This record gives sequence, structure tokens and C-alpha cells, in this order.
Amino acid sequence: MSDLQRILQSPRSMNRSHSKASVRSASQTPLGYASDNSEDVDEDDWNYGKIDDLIISKIASLNDDDGESASRNGSQVNLSDPLKFLKTHTIDEIITSLSLPRTQVSSASRELLLAQMYHLIIKSPLPIDGVAVNERNTELLVDFWKDARSENERLFAFRCVVAYASSDIDEVASVVISDFLPYVLNDLTPKDNEDGAVSVTLRSNYIIGYCALSLVAMDGSGCNGVEDIVTMLIDLAEGYDASSELNAEDVASAALQGAGVLISLIFKGRSTTRGLDELIQDVCPRVVVFLEAGHHIITQKAAGKLVALMYELFDFQDDIEKDDNEDYGDEEELSPYFDVSEVLSLVKELATLSSKKVSKKEKKESHSLFRDVLRTVETHASKTDRLAEQNSLEEPSVLSHLKISKSKSLSITSWYSYLRLVHLRWIFSSGLHSQLANSSESGIKDLIDFPEQSKYQFSRNIEEDSGIGEREFTTKSKAVNSKTRTKEINSAREDKLRETLETLNVTDGDIVLSH
Repeated sequence: MSDLQRILQSPRSMNRSHSKASVRSASQTPLGYASDNSEDVDEDDWNYGKIDDLIISKIASLNDDDGESASRNGSQVNLSDPLKFLKTHTIDEIITSLSLPRTQVSSASRELLLAQMYHLIIKSPLPIDGVAVNERNTELLVDFWKDARSENERLFAFRCVVAYASSDIDEVASVVISDFLPYVLNDLTPKDNEDGAVSVTLRSNYIIGYCALSLVAMDGSGCNGVEDIVTMLIDLAEGYDASSELNAEDVASAALQGAGVLISLIFKGRSTTRGLDELIQDVCPRVVVFLEAGHHIITQKAAGKLVALMYELFDFQDDIEKDDNEDYGDEEELSPYFDVSEVLSLVKELATLSSKKVSKKEKKESHSLFRDVLRTVETHASKTDRLAEQNSLEEPSVLSHLKISKSKSLSITSWYSYLRLVHLRWIFSSGLHSQLANSSESGIKDLIDFPEQSKYQFSRNIEEDSGIGEREFTTKSKAVNSKTRTKEINSAREDKLRETLETLNVTDGDIVLSH
């Protein structure tokens, strides 16, 4: 059994208590490997903490070895350890070392090198000291992952590829999209003759990494073919939900939340929401099943997030094409699920569920999550509910926080942003706060923010008579108070009036605009 398997197969109660109790500061961790100060992000379902602790232990081991070698008779080193001769201070040096044959660099040494490389990648936005992300290094990292032998080596190499490519995706997009992502996609689903080649732990991380890197590489694009991958992920979740394999719920959870990220890509990248609405109507009934009793709580929490996202992004279009062979009632309105009362009932039950099998802390966190899901479904159950929510003067509910610095934090108020955040958290781990602090260079914050302009078709026709669409000033990521809204509407009216005056050859000086 590998170190990774031994750690991840420990009791889940220990895993749940890890997130806030055992987070150490930069001064307490080797090489300054610090927590990113995440708050409320339900990250432990993906074993963030334990995998990060394993990486930290590898870095500490490497650091300790360096210290010992320096103290042995000046320049004398232990000749039996090949790692003593390898340079490990830069990404290029580590790549050079990993390129050596395995007779010189063993799997154990490669794990140490990859752990150190991952730390160097995430600790601050690349390029560092003029060292830029490039295709050659990316191709080599992909080869290291493909050739990895131990489970630790595979996971560390995989995270290095994803983190390195995400640091400057514009430089390596062709390699990622044409070579790496298709290869990973092939490993996401079990094969008949696989015989355990890809463990549950690796497969769940492959799913998260695939969807996270797709987010970075494809954000804002048309995302052609992504619908098929969403459907495949739901298939995968259903298969592992019914599996008796240890920790199979981790794969189901990763697949459901990964499907959410891909759905968010479609929402942002397409000029119309029609195709997305049809996808949501196909997927939502299958996801609601996971909310029923008898499913693992981890799977239910992931399903709850995905259901909330689908209600949040669903557009209530009047002009959507309907099948001529089906009889639609005059009052029937399209929605993600045919019976919203059933969804509400299932979520309410989960929000108050009591079980002796979970701790008070877990119970509290689950109840809080499902209350947030419940509120989203209630306020997005219909076109009327959606408009009432968007026009409300109340501040949006905060789903999570992410501290960027001691005095600044990022509030997450949409499931769109929430699911993107947890995937970016997987990529950059403790370095996410550094990426966000330098978001002007890294562009990471743009990946989290909800699109500023509403894409909902039904909200584009508000106030058509006046020509001023008040709803265009309200976004899902931030409520606009009445004073600000009035100011923005007046400004839009002034712009419209000026356009009219220009057509009449009247200058601004000929008329005074009042407020």
C-alpha cells in the first residue's frame, strides 16, 4: 500500500477535523508551504488536506536531506543517495533531474522532486525571475506523468502538469488541449480490462484536475462537445454511487462537481442559453436522484451543489423550441425539474437530517450547505421568483469566503463562483491566495467572478417600451442598491438622449440634463 493510499483510507472523521484544526502557518511548514486561508469551502470531501500534508512531508524530507548533506564534512555527501547530486532549486533544474534514467533517479526520489516542483509552481504566480511557462517543459511534465510508476508519483506529476499549465495557459494551450486533456479523459472511465490500474484516489483527482484545467483553458470559449463530457460525468457518478469500492463516493462527488464547472463554462461561453437549458433539463432529474435517502452524504452534498447551480443558471425562455408532437399547456413553464416541490422536499429533509453516524460539526456544515441550496432553489424556481430575487435590494447570501490577505477577503455569492473556486483551490492549493493577490497578472479572479452582463434571455426584454433595460445593471454576483441603480439608469437615459440629440444635430450645450 502506498503512502497516499494509507493516508486517504484512514477514518473520514479524522479527515473532516483536519481542515481548520491542523492548518499551519507559513512559519510552521517547510519552505513556507502555507494554508490559503480558505473559509467555508467544503474541500475535505476531496481530501485536500491529507494530500497536501503528504506533499509537505515529501518537501520536508527533501529539505532535511539537504541540511544533512551540507553538514557532513563540508562538501562530503552520502554517496549511496543519488538525490544528493541533483539540483532542486528551480523548475528547470528539477525537470532536468527527472529526465535522468530511473537507474539514477528512483521512484521515491522522483516523488520528492515532483513534490518540490509543485511547491515552486504554486508559491507565486509564474513566471518567476523571468522563467516563463513553455511548451517544452509542459510536454516533458506530461511524459513524466505518463511514465510514472507509483501512485504518489502519478498524482504528484499530474498536479504539477495542471498547476504549471494553469500558470500561463496562453503559452501552452495547444499542448494541453490536443495532447494532455484527451489522454486524461481516456483515464476517467473504468475499462473492462483495467484491473485496478487507476485507483479510486487517482480517478477522483483525474476528474477534478481535468475539469479544473478545462476551466482555465476553455473559459470564454464556445466549449464545443462539452455537453457530452457532462453526460459522461453523470454516468460516472451513477456508476460509482452504486459501487461497493472503498471511497467510491469520492469519484461520484468529483464527477458531479466537475459537471458543474463544465456547465458554468457553457453558460459563460455561449451567446445563447438555449442549449444549456436543454442540457440542464436532461441532467437535473438524474442528479436529483442522489438527494434521496440511501446515498452517501458526500455524494448528496455534491449533488446539492450541482442542483443549486443548475437552478441558478437556468434561463426561463418563452421562445424555446418545443416538440410539435407534445402537448404543452398554456400555463406550463419550462424549468430544470418537472416538480420543484419534490426538490424542495428532498433538500429540506437533508437540511434537518439527524444521524448518529456523523459528528456535530459535520452535521452543522451539511445543514448549512443544504440551507443554502434550499434558498437558491426557492428563489430560482420560476421566472417570477428569479426576477423577484434579482430585483431584491437585499445583499446576496454568502456561500463562502476566501482570504486574499490579512485585511482582504473574497466573498463567494453564487454557486457558479463556488464550484470554480474549489477547482482552482485544487490546482493551486496553498498558493491560491498568492494567485488571487496577483490576479492582474494571473487572471485567476476573472475565472471566479460571475459574468458581469446577464445572459438570461427573459431579462433582456424588461422595459422594452422605454428602451432602458434596468435589469442589465443587476448581476448575480452582487446586488445593486436602489441609489446606485437609479444613478446607472439615469446615466443610460442620458446616453440614449445624447444619441437622439446627435441625430437632430443638437449639441450638449443646447440642453441641460436634470437628475
